[in-house]
Amino acid sequence: MKNRTSTLLIDDIPIAITRRKMKSLRLRVCPQKGEVKVSAPHFVARGDIHAFVVKNLDWVRSQRAEIANREVVPVRLMQTGDSIPLLGQTFRLLVEGGVSRPSLKCLADNLLLMRLPVSAGLVEQQQLIDTWYRDQLKLAIPPLLERYEPIMGVGVKQWGIKKMKTRWGSCNITARRIWLNLDLASKPAQCLEYVVVHELAHLLESGHTPRFWAIVDKTMPTWRAANLILNPRSRK
Repeated sequence: MKNRTSTLLIDDIPIAITRRKMKSLRLRVCPQKGEVKVSAPHFVARGDIHAFVVKNLDWVRSQRAEIANREVVPVRLMQTGDSIPLLGQTFRLLVEGGVSRPSLKCLADNLLLMRLPVSAGLVEQQQLIDTWYRDQLKLAIPPLLERYEPIMGVGVKQWGIKKMKTRWGSCNITARRIWLNLDLASKPAQCLEYVVVHELAHLLESGHTPRFWAIVDKTMPTWRAANLILNPRSRK
């Protein structure tokens, strides 16, 4: 059965509902703009979804208020001394200008040398960081697959890295292909490990069923700590 989407309005708050093949309701408030989203099994009645949201409405309001009241940080160029996180490590940025072509090079002592043309802006800087992140993930992911594929008894035919707005990973069960979010490079290494295990588990169980979570729990008992870092505002 295909995923279906609809919208529910409760106290002037739009609730985006996506019906999926799953066992239980899941409510979350997106950290960027405060959108409220519910993932629901196909068999759950709309009235039950309404009651579920109303039950958690105080939590929804508090999360949205927190997001709305955040201090707006002015966008600025990355500067020498800025911290760049990578899989639990911290790198310090050294910015040099006046070159013809932008580049990013890792030096000793966790230093990153970013060289930029005078005309370069934040977009060019972020492109350099993203390329570096992608290269680092390409080194970090294969050992995790080599470790967990035999443990879990599954095999991935293809994997890739891309930016995703709402997911840390995705899995195409038919093609046996997984995608991992580029932003995982900026999180602790345990988060990348958890998402790899999470997506491999989907090759054994498509939905977030009790069996799915049992597989994840058996394979990586510490997954909850990583999930809390990645999804601090989610409720199951």
